[in-house]
Amino acid sequence: MAQLAYSNQTNPYYFSQMYNYAPTGNKENNGSATSYGATFTTGDIIGIAMDADNGSITFYKNGATQGVAYSGLSTSITWGFIGAIYNLATVSWNFGNGYFGTTAISSAGTNASGIGIFEYDVPTGYTALSTKGLNS
Repeated sequence: MAQLAYSNQTNPYYFSQMYNYAPTGNKENNGSATSYGATFTTGDIIGIAMDADNGSITFYKNGATQGVAYSGLSTSITWGFIGAIYNLATVSWNFGNGYFGTTAISSAGTNASGIGIFEYDVPTGYTALSTKGLNS
């Protein structure tokens, strides 16, 4: 993993096809910040539901939806996931393996597709970002 200097050239906030939910509660895209959801801090778990069929992204804080953050996104491109961390913060990701780093989740939410183990319930119609979930 390469570490890049934090600047206008590397901050996802400044790119038109980067969509961010910031600790301030703002959603950020293309150099613009807009009031969106609850603030978050150390210990909070942020979930991301990307609907590639309908072009929308919804964020969750500790299992509670913050509402659709972005809609009308292109459904004809390949989407990916990146994380930007400011000020050498420590972040752990769980893509459905049931762990944040080496720490197991404390309680498994429900998952209708049966693919992935997450701390909170997986929204209806969604599945883990994994090769197992491609045909679900």
